[in-house]
Amino acid sequence: MADSREAQFQQDIIDTLAAQGWLVGTASGYDR
Repeated sequence: MADSREAQFQQDIIDTLAAQGWLVGTASGYDR
């Protein structure tokens, strides 16, 4: 399991991408 710092790092990336106009929450189409 990821520790809290890893989770925060991932959330920072998500927030940054969302701020740049990326769609958040649509990854279901990319399941492998």
